[in-house]
Amino acid sequence: GKYITEVDFPVNHFQTAGSSIKMINERIFVQLEKLVVQIKPVNENQLRKVFERPVSYTKKTFLFIPATLGYLIHAPLYLPLQKYAYINYGRIDHYNSVLIGLLFLLYPFYLILIAFIISYAGGGWWSIFAVCAIPVTAWSTMQLKKQI
Repeated sequence: GKYITEVDFPVNHFQTAGSSIKMINERIFVQLEKLVVQIKPVNENQLRKVFERPVSYTKKTFLFIPATLGYLIHAPLYLPLQKYAYINYGRIDHYNSVLIGLLFLLYPFYLILIAFIISYAGGGWWSIFAVCAIPVTAWSTMQLKKQI
Protein backbone atom coordinates (compact mmCIF):
# COMPACT_ATOMS: atom_id res chain seq x y z
CA GLY A 1 0.00 0.00 0.00
CA LYS A 2 0.86 3.65 0.13
CA TYR A 3 3.44 4.68 2.71
CA ILE A 4 2.07 6.45 5.75
CA THR A 5 4.36 9.21 6.96
CA GLU A 6 4.13 11.96 9.55
CA VAL A 7 3.27 14.41 6.74
CA ASP A 8 -0.08 12.60 6.41
CA PHE A 9 -1.07 13.70 9.90
CA PRO A 10 -1.86 17.34 10.68
CA VAL A 11 0.00 18.89 13.59
CA ASN A 12 -2.54 19.82 16.22
CA HIS A 13 -1.34 20.60 19.73
CA PHE A 14 -4.84 20.20 21.16
CA GLN A 15 -5.14 16.64 19.94
CA THR A 16 -4.91 13.93 22.60
CA ALA A 17 -2.66 10.89 22.35
CA GLY A 18 -5.71 8.64 22.08
CA SER A 19 -7.13 10.51 19.09
CA SER A 20 -3.72 10.48 17.40
CA ILE A 21 -3.47 6.72 17.80
CA LYS A 22 -7.02 6.33 16.52
CA MET A 23 -6.18 8.38 13.41
CA ILE A 24 -3.05 6.29 12.74
CA ASN A 25 -5.02 3.05 13.19
CA GLU A 26 -7.70 4.25 10.77
CA ARG A 27 -5.10 5.07 8.11
CA ILE A 28 -3.40 1.70 8.57
CA PHE A 29 -6.78 -0.07 8.38
CA VAL A 30 -7.60 1.66 5.07
CA GLN A 31 -4.23 0.66 3.58
CA LEU A 32 -4.39 -2.94 4.82
CA GLU A 33 -7.99 -3.38 3.70
CA LYS A 34 -6.82 -3.02 0.09
CA LEU A 35 -4.10 -5.67 0.49
CA VAL A 36 -5.61 -8.37 2.73
CA VAL A 37 -8.03 -11.09 1.66
CA GLN A 38 -11.07 -10.81 3.90
CA ILE A 39 -13.38 -13.80 4.07
CA LYS A 40 -16.09 -14.31 6.64
CA PRO A 41 -15.33 -17.45 8.73
CA VAL A 42 -18.73 -18.95 7.92
CA ASN A 43 -17.97 -19.09 4.19
CA GLU A 44 -15.92 -22.30 4.30
CA ASN A 45 -16.09 -22.93 0.54
CA GLN A 46 -14.47 -19.60 -0.22
CA LEU A 47 -11.88 -20.19 2.52
CA ARG A 48 -10.94 -23.50 0.89
CA LYS A 49 -10.84 -21.96 -2.59
CA VAL A 50 -8.43 -19.22 -1.52
CA PHE A 51 -6.22 -20.94 1.05
CA GLU A 52 -6.29 -24.72 0.65
CA ARG A 53 -3.18 -26.27 -0.89
CA PRO A 54 -3.50 -29.91 -1.90
CA VAL A 55 -0.67 -32.27 -0.90
CA SER A 56 0.96 -34.10 -3.81
CA TYR A 57 0.83 -37.89 -4.03
CA THR A 58 4.66 -38.05 -3.99
CA LYS A 59 4.84 -36.06 -0.78
CA LYS A 60 2.16 -38.24 0.80
CA THR A 61 4.07 -41.38 -0.17
CA PHE A 62 7.47 -40.29 1.14
CA LEU A 63 6.24 -38.64 4.33
CA PHE A 64 3.57 -41.13 5.41
CA ILE A 65 5.77 -43.17 7.80
CA PRO A 66 7.63 -40.21 9.39
CA ALA A 67 4.35 -38.28 9.68
CA THR A 68 2.62 -41.19 11.39
CA LEU A 69 5.55 -41.58 13.79
CA GLY A 70 5.51 -37.83 14.38
CA TYR A 71 1.84 -37.87 15.29
CA LEU A 72 2.29 -40.78 17.69
CA ILE A 73 5.40 -39.35 19.30
CA HIS A 74 4.03 -35.84 19.75
CA ALA A 75 0.45 -36.71 20.74
CA PRO A 76 1.26 -37.06 24.49
CA LEU A 77 2.54 -33.48 24.50
CA TYR A 78 0.31 -31.83 21.90
CA LEU A 79 -3.15 -33.18 22.67
CA PRO A 80 -3.29 -32.22 26.40
CA LEU A 81 -1.88 -28.75 25.61
CA GLN A 82 -4.37 -28.34 22.79
CA LYS A 83 -7.26 -29.24 25.10
CA TYR A 84 -5.99 -26.91 27.84
CA ALA A 85 -5.58 -23.98 25.45
CA TYR A 86 -9.00 -24.53 23.90
CA ILE A 87 -10.83 -24.81 27.22
CA ASN A 88 -9.16 -21.76 28.75
CA TYR A 89 -8.54 -19.49 25.75
CA GLY A 90 -10.59 -20.80 22.82
CA ARG A 91 -13.45 -18.38 23.26
CA ILE A 92 -11.35 -15.20 23.33
CA ASP A 93 -9.30 -15.65 20.15
CA HIS A 94 -6.05 -16.35 21.99
CA TYR A 95 -6.17 -20.12 21.54
CA ASN A 96 -3.45 -20.32 18.86
CA SER A 97 -1.15 -17.87 20.64
CA VAL A 98 -1.37 -19.74 23.93
CA LEU A 99 -0.91 -23.14 22.26
CA ILE A 100 2.16 -21.99 20.32
CA GLY A 101 3.60 -20.37 23.46
CA LEU A 102 3.12 -23.51 25.52
CA LEU A 103 4.67 -25.69 22.83
CA PHE A 104 7.57 -23.27 22.45
CA LEU A 105 8.29 -23.48 26.18
CA LEU A 106 7.69 -27.20 26.76
CA TYR A 107 8.93 -28.85 23.55
CA PRO A 108 12.66 -28.71 24.44
CA PHE A 109 11.91 -30.42 27.78
CA TYR A 110 9.84 -33.03 25.97
CA LEU A 111 12.77 -33.79 23.63
CA ILE A 112 15.16 -34.08 26.58
CA LEU A 113 12.73 -36.44 28.34
CA ILE A 114 12.54 -38.66 25.25
CA ALA A 115 16.32 -38.64 24.96
CA PHE A 116 16.65 -39.73 28.61
CA ILE A 117 14.08 -42.49 28.16
CA ILE A 118 15.86 -43.83 25.07
CA SER A 119 19.27 -43.52 26.74
CA TYR A 120 18.02 -45.28 29.86
CA ALA A 121 16.56 -48.08 27.75
CA GLY A 122 20.07 -48.73 26.46
CA GLY A 123 20.00 -46.53 23.40
CA GLY A 124 23.16 -44.48 23.98
CA TRP A 125 23.73 -42.90 20.57
CA TRP A 126 20.08 -43.46 19.68
CA SER A 127 19.10 -40.74 22.14
CA ILE A 128 21.15 -38.20 20.19
CA PHE A 129 19.65 -39.44 16.94
CA ALA A 130 16.15 -39.19 18.44
CA VAL A 131 16.62 -35.59 19.52
CA CYS A 132 17.61 -34.76 15.94
CA ALA A 133 15.02 -36.94 14.18
CA ILE A 134 11.92 -36.28 16.27
CA PRO A 135 11.47 -32.65 15.12
CA VAL A 136 11.70 -33.95 11.53
CA THR A 137 8.79 -36.28 12.22
CA ALA A 138 6.80 -33.33 13.58
CA TRP A 139 7.58 -31.38 10.40
CA SER A 140 6.44 -34.37 8.32
CA THR A 141 3.16 -34.48 10.22
CA MET A 142 2.56 -30.80 9.53
CA GLN A 143 3.32 -31.24 5.84
CA LEU A 144 0.57 -33.82 5.48
CA LYS A 145 -1.93 -32.14 7.80
CA LYS A 146 -4.94 -30.57 6.16
CA GLN A 147 -4.26 -26.83 6.36
CA ILE A 148 -7.78 -25.46 6.37
